This record gives sequence, structure tokens and C-alpha cells, in this order.
Amino acid sequence: MKIEVIAETNKWIAVSKPAGIQVERNPFGPSAESLVYDYLSSKYHNPFVGVIHRIDRPTSGLVLMAKKPNTLKQLNRLFSQQEISKQYLARVDKSPKSKTGTLEHWLEKRLKEKMAWVHESEQAGAKRCQLEYEQLKTYDNGQVLLLIRPITGRYHQIRAQLTAIDCSIVGDEKYGSTLPYQPNSIMLHAWKMEIAELDLNLEADLPDWY
Repeated sequence: MKIEVIAETNKWIAVSKPAGIQVERNPFGPSAESLVYDYLSSKYHNPFVGVIHRIDRPTSGLVLMAKKPNTLKQLNRLFSQQEISKQYLARVDKSPKSKTGTLEHWLEKRLKEKMAWVHESEQAGAKRCQLEYEQLKTYDNGQVLLLIRPITGRYHQIRAQLTAIDCSIVGDEKYGSTLPYQPNSIMLHAWKMEIAELDLNLEADLPDWY
């Protein structure tokens, strides 16, 4: 397996992760990190690969990694300060009540179930999560394409918040979808990323289900 390179400089590399593999190295198979390392090893001896952020295993799309320790530190700061703007595409099983909106919940991470639960009001141990969405189009089978702009970056946030408004992502059985898709894949795609401080705009190719 090879990784698709979107853009690359001497400081960072942006790749398109296929659905079904994790971002970080793991003992269960290839990861975006290991595939980037293999790619860079063909050009450099013992390259540095720094994981800056993650997208879920069944999610496809844009992942940015650092090629230098100081770049990793810089980008980690920008992510922690929420100076990164991201856009996702999600194909959901039906239309939300409003075609545009902002969702705000309190997210509880449940490690035992490997899931996130969201609450309408503040709860002990839960963190506030927000996203904006916009309906882009409706398909003949009633499914709907949404543009998602996360304001916060929480564990399984998009999946849990869309399920909370009865709009599960197609294929996401963990979060209530009854519509089949490919194994270990859901119709959620990390599409665009903007880093204003670095004057950087990145974009992954559209998924085949767009």
C-alpha cells in the first residue's frame, strides 16, 4: 500500500489517508504514519515523521504531518490554539431539520465503548463541542451531503453530533446508521485545511461517494 501525497515541503507533508487505516502506527497493519515513513525513506535516510492531528480510522481524507521536530512543535501549537480551519464532507442518511446551523453539545468520551456521547447541557466530565454545517445537495435515495466546519476538535465529535440530530453518517453503524457501506469505512471525508499564519490552503480530492 502507498500513500497519496497532496503537497510537500521540506518542513511538512500533506497526504490523503484512505478509509480503514489508522493515522498513527499500530501493530495491526499499515497506518498513515508508517506509509509516510516508507515514502520518505525512499528519499531520505531515517526520516522524521511527526503526527500532528488525527482523523478516525473509518474516515478518509487530508492528514498533515511534520518532517522536522521544530515544525511539529509549531503546528502542535497552532492546533492547540485552534488556529486551524478544517472542512469535512459527510453524507448522511437524511436531511437535517434546518439546511444550515451550528450544533453545540457537551461531549463525554467513553473509552470502554470507544465512543463519544453528547449531552444537550453541561455535564461533569464532558467538554463543550461545536460545529457548523451546511446542506450541499440531496441524492435520489434521500441521502444528503453536508459540509462540516468543526469549531472544536473532540473525539468522534462530528459522528456523535450528527447522530444527536438524527442524521447518522452513512455506514457508521457505531453511531446508529442502518445504511450499509464498505467495511471499516464511513462516508466522512476530511476535505480542506487552512492555516492562516502559514498562508497555507490544502485540499484532498473528493471522495468517490461525493
